[in-house]
Amino acid sequence: MLASRRRPGTVLVLKENKPLELRIHRRHRAVLYASDPAFLDAVLADERGWRLLLLEPMTMPVFRHESLMEFSRESFTFIARGKRWKAP
Repeated sequence: MLASRRRPGTVLVLKENKPLELRIHRRHRAVLYASDPAFLDAVLADERGWRLLLLEPMTMPVFRHESLMEFSRESFTFIARGKRWKAP
């Protein structure tokens, strides 16, 4: 998850090609995430109202504090750069 100082009410989540499960709750105005759905299942076993957010790999949901349920989904490209090695 990322937050910006320029837009403090906005949170970005990067869903790469690794497991990541997100769930959202309208009344609680909250988003939870975990690398394994079993973690959320255990914590939320007695809770109702949590909805699974289905996200494709390489997707970036953008949540805004004032309208959490109306999040946008942006695609992104991850470009890995190798470390630059300098001679001692």
